[in-house]
Amino acid sequence: MVGGNARRLRARKRPNLPVLRPFPRIANHAAGQRRWRRRGPPAPPPARQGMMRGDDVDGRERSVRITVLGATGGVGGEVVRQGLAAGHRVTAVVRDPARLAMREHTALTVVTADALSAAELTPAVEGADAVLSAMGAAGRRAPLRVATGSAEALVAAMRTAGVRRLLAVSAAPLNSTGAGQPWLTRTVLNGLLWRVFGAAYRDLEGMERVLSGSGLAWTAVRPPRLTDAAGRGSYRLVVDGGPPGNSVARADVARALLDLVEREDTVGRAVGVSA
Repeated sequence: MVGGNARRLRARKRPNLPVLRPFPRIANHAAGQRRWRRRGPPAPPPARQGMMRGDDVDGRERSVRITVLGATGGVGGEVVRQGLAAGHRVTAVVRDPARLAMREHTALTVVTADALSAAELTPAVEGADAVLSAMGAAGRRAPLRVATGSAEALVAAMRTAGVRRLLAVSAAPLNSTGAGQPWLTRTVLNGLLWRVFGAAYRDLEGMERVLSGSGLAWTAVRPPRLTDAAGRGSYRLVVDGGPPGNSVARADVARALLDLVEREDTVGRAVGVSA
């Protein structure tokens, strides 16, 4: 009986099992890996170029004509240096040419003018693609409101010359809402800074009011505490808010000013810039 059952089991046909094939996605992935090994890794997508570093149609870097006010200061001097290094044509407006760190360059024009005089500024801005002002505010005991006065003269000069793009250095504590700033900065530090440097900040507020009523394509750049550290070549930027950090190198503020010249999303707005 047992032997008969065994013979019947052996005689029973085995079922036809389906042939297992690789799942299509796995097969495609394996094929892709084989192609990757033969050809090497795929090239990364091209990085998005900054507006000031965009290539022209023939592949060359675009040259932009910029006029810089406050060119003998920390930020303004960096704008001059970096602008020339990037291949742009720079006009530096100064009161004392001897204080300009870089005076010999084929693409540099030095103009001696009073930043509070529209008549003297007009020749300096004629033909410019953009004007970058790093005048800053007057000291606590200074009798003149340098930031406001220079903005008024500059706007008048630009209207006369038909130049529209204007970027000016302001200050982070003018962000009255505290949006985009660290908690400690917006709740404690901003109030302390206004108590100490209120006169300077009111001067910068006046400057920003002049910009907003100018009808020009303006941008106010608001950095926090400025340092003389070597620039990183990068920065964090918040439109209509910030800055997110509590300090930034002057060289990186200059980099931001140059980068923002053709950033249309910053026109008519204040931006926070920090490390």
